Amino acid sequence: MTWQVVWVAIGALVVLALAIYTTASLFRNLVRQQARERELLLNQIMHLSGRTWQPPPVPAAGLAVSNSEDTLVITDPTQLPDYE
Repeated sequence: MTWQVVWVAIGALVVLALAIYTTASLFRNLVRQQARERELLLNQIMHLSGRTWQPPPVPAAGLAVSNSEDTLVITDPTQLPDYE
């Protein structure tokens, strides 16, 4: 009878530890997400003010490289003229 109580108590402690770990990881992920959002906002504000915090992002789609090695031409499809 007493061993059953011990096993139930151990099981309850394991469940409690898992709940605490899950809650802590959830809060840690939320804090990290908010920090990434703040960093992105700061980066955008710094770019708008003309003082770059980090190098500007390069769009992955629409890259075209000319024949010379030192020239990179980036074409955004939204900036192309409308030929209708």
